[in-house]
Amino acid sequence: MDHDQQGLDQQRLAQQRISVVVADDEPDVLEYLRIVLEIEGFDLLGSAQDAATAIQLVAEHRPNVALIDLEMPGGGLEAAQRIRAEHPDTHVVIFSAAAISSGVLPLLSTGIDGYVVKGGSPEQLTQAIHSAVGGGAYLSPEVNRVALEELTTRLNAEEEMQRRRNERRSRIITLIAESQFRVVLQPIIDLRDGAPHGVEALTRFAAAPAQAPDVWFGEADRFGEGPSLELATAAAALGHLDDLHPDLCMTVNISPSTALSGRLGEILEATDLRRVVLEVTEHSAVVDYATLTRALAPWRERGARLAVDDAGGGYASFAHILNIAPDYIKLDISLVRNIHRDPHRQALARAICGFADELGVAVIAEGIETEAELSVVAALGTPLAQGFHLGRPLPLADQPALLRTPPETDERAELDLRDPIRASESPERLRR
Repeated sequence: MDHDQQGLDQQRLAQQRISVVVADDEPDVLEYLRIVLEIEGFDLLGSAQDAATAIQLVAEHRPNVALIDLEMPGGGLEAAQRIRAEHPDTHVVIFSAAAISSGVLPLLSTGIDGYVVKGGSPEQLTQAIHSAVGGGAYLSPEVNRVALEELTTRLNAEEEMQRRRNERRSRIITLIAESQFRVVLQPIIDLRDGAPHGVEALTRFAAAPAQAPDVWFGEADRFGEGPSLELATAAAALGHLDDLHPDLCMTVNISPSTALSGRLGEILEATDLRRVVLEVTEHSAVVDYATLTRALAPWRERGARLAVDDAGGGYASFAHILNIAPDYIKLDISLVRNIHRDPHRQALARAICGFADELGVAVIAEGIETEAELSVVAALGTPLAQGFHLGRPLPLADQPALLRTPPETDERAELDLRDPIRASESPERLRR
């Protein structure tokens, strides 16, 4: 072999050598790594005892592999993540005293190419480096065992979570199919003469576990059954419309998602909509008001009126008002609560009433619980109100004054709509 050929072979051999930068805070470990790497034919380009120096060495030398101690000063994990982000051509192999207690799987998700436990054989270290350069990943047996345990635990947890989700969804579907709920009606009073103007249909659930209505509706939304539950409860409410006094309207709650589902015809097609108010709730965001108003237009043309709830309780309610152009605006219960003690609440309520008056929209004050609150909202010019102070949500049969034909012999025919609040019920939790 001539001299030139020998030089080419040496150059080719040099080109095949894998370059490495190592980082560990223990000098003895660095010396051990140096010996192993040299014996195995790797090029050691530099060593560091802290994260900052390791990052600097990688930036200067651009090695094939960075061998990083997980627990070194400055944070081995942070150094590994930064090296992977700033120098994607440098592969990162973790070299640590033990499989980390914080979890191997999260560490592997950061993009490291290998994980070797200190005290293992030099062959493990060599294999990890070669695997990294070759595009693979190597875990020492100890780390692999921990990763497998974590994966098993995670899969079991996910399986249990899915089982519970299926169970809850099945519970919602059964609740709807078996109508495990009842409708109660809360009077809406005209404050100008004290007579009922209409009722709001609310829902009470008999299914287990015992949960407030908003919890049931929220759970149905999470499992994609929100429209089905809303339509089922609204249909049950509208089933009482013929028994309601013909001078009274009925308000039913409809979320934007239900209005956009294309399924309103299931409950409205055969209904006399001149006595129906669709209350568009604020519980889900509206992305496209033009589409929503088009979805509601056919029912408005047939006589249905619209209400927007929670006015004064957030920006979204005012967006509803401006885009939907409702017939009713409902003052949020948070605005009405203790309004007699708060000039700021009074000022906002007065402004909303003035705004509604200019638009020709009727205002309903929700959540009236005391005579003091009632006096203030009446003085502010609010024409309509509802709340436990004016009438509790009850089955229609228990409110003869609201019936189409009140029973003449029923002692409750002279129903006082201003029954006191039942201490066992919270109006905030029973809103829907």
